Amino acid sequence: EFRRVLFRSHIRIYDFGLAKTTEKALSISGTPDYFAPELFSGKGYGKPIDWWCYGCLIYELLTGVPPFKYRTSKKDLYNQIVNGQPHYPFYLSEEATSLIKGLLAKKPEERLGAHGAGEIKNHPFFKDIKWQDVYDKKLVPPIIPTVPKPEDIKDLPRVAIGESSEIPQDSINNFDGFSYKPESLVPESLVDRAFGNNKKN
Repeated sequence: EFRRVLFRSHIRIYDFGLAKTTEKALSISGTPDYFAPELFSGKGYGKPIDWWCYGCLIYELLTGVPPFKYRTSKKDLYNQIVNGQPHYPFYLSEEATSLIKGLLAKKPEERLGAHGAGEIKNHPFFKDIKWQDVYDKKLVPPIIPTVPKPEDIKDLPRVAIGESSEIPQDSINNFDGFSYKPESLVPESLVDRAFGNNKKN
């Protein structure tokens, strides 16, 4: 999600505390707005789930909101993720819409990037990007924030200023035993919340 992206001349992705390297995962973590359809299958998921999240990130950066939203409940959100389609505002370019649609393909094997990152890098949306220059940090960023000192907070959202990073004492137990368990299945409770008793196979 965009909160995990740092912007200080060059983009940085941070907070890999819940990341792991594997061909197939069964654990569930992350932001519900960014959950991919295959997460609800109970059969596990692979690398294409990261490209789904990338599509959600690009959509949110270009429109200001996530691609899937819910009005009443998380169940509504999950149903939209599995069965719905995002609204593409008129101001998105043809290339941007095509890129997002490719990244948000419901079937992981049909998703842009499923056969390698080259599929994404070669998309028309990135036609003017020289990837080696990106890697070598030779590109001049369009915006370079002015940060006179580490404590500067002028670019932080107002809602984030003043928030405590302290975990309330009564919430400490919520983190007991928090770890990945690759052998476990997708919790029945998650699928039940998403689709009631009519689970998809």
